[in-house]
Amino acid sequence: MMSKYKIMIAETSITDISIENEILSKIDAEIVMTKSTEESGLIECGKDCDGIIVDYTPITKGLIDNLDKCKIIGRMGIGFNNVDVEAASAKKIMVANCPDYCLDEVADHTIALLLSCRRKTPLFNAAIRKGAWSERSFGPMYSLKGQTYALYGFGNIARKVAVRAHAFGFELAAFDPYVPDTVFAEYSVKRIESLEDLASVADIFSIHAPLTKETRGTVNMSIFKRMKPSCTLINTSRGPLIDEGDLVTALEQKLIAAAGLDVFGDEPLPSDSRLFAFENAVLTPHISYYTEESDLELRRKTAEAVASALTDGHPKLTSFINKKDFGY
Repeated sequence: MMSKYKIMIAETSITDISIENEILSKIDAEIVMTKSTEESGLIECGKDCDGIIVDYTPITKGLIDNLDKCKIIGRMGIGFNNVDVEAASAKKIMVANCPDYCLDEVADHTIALLLSCRRKTPLFNAAIRKGAWSERSFGPMYSLKGQTYALYGFGNIARKVAVRAHAFGFELAAFDPYVPDTVFAEYSVKRIESLEDLASVADIFSIHAPLTKETRGTVNMSIFKRMKPSCTLINTSRGPLIDEGDLVTALEQKLIAAAGLDVFGDEPLPSDSRLFAFENAVLTPHISYYTEESDLELRRKTAEAVASALTDGHPKLTSFINKKDFGY
């Protein structure tokens, strides 16, 4: 007997679908796994599917135009820049993401990168394993208390970071033209009116903005030149917010002191990336979102969004990205 719904998981790396099966079986949905993340393979697998669950695979206009039954695309993550939302809206396909998961994890990882850069723990760890024992091997270190922690973007994650940064004694400043003054006041954060002015006051420049046409490449040489030579750059948001070539130049010319990066323009980070040349660059593999708990939360919320979109007409427990196109 055929199931009522068919859901494609548009990833080849996912092997455990027990949570998805548990939730989607309740609405009589069958899960099918794509054998290819190429557009042609996705079309072949998804052409008769009622919904899609996706992580990193690009959901292109070419694919969407061939989804004649699809009603919902559930993105497993906060961002949704790998989904052509405009094409989905034109095809009357709902798009949902999970903007409220892993907030604490990303905030914790942001502070971990900060401390790794400022306390130079990766360098000392490597040195002591080689027999070196010198407190001044890697240059001066400075107190965190009283310095300015500057937040580019002041959304949910940045507000979590602000709470943590206050605990270290930082002064807080942020640039975000979309957040009201009352939120800045609630978190005791000074509003800065431009990205350039934020860079000028920053001892820590911490990126928490979404990736859009307007924000892509906004952290570039003009911004680096405004930073103090002692400034530390942290990015746990999206790699393309930074002009990576300009960042390499800024590190080479010592325009900034260090960079802690969890996200990059190209992922996985290419083996010939020039960032590997810098001891003062702490690099992690886009892992800030991850704990066992957050992974389970993400999978459950995405599956429930797909289920509710098919049975109730709109996704629940997540953000309905293109809801205006559906009259919400």
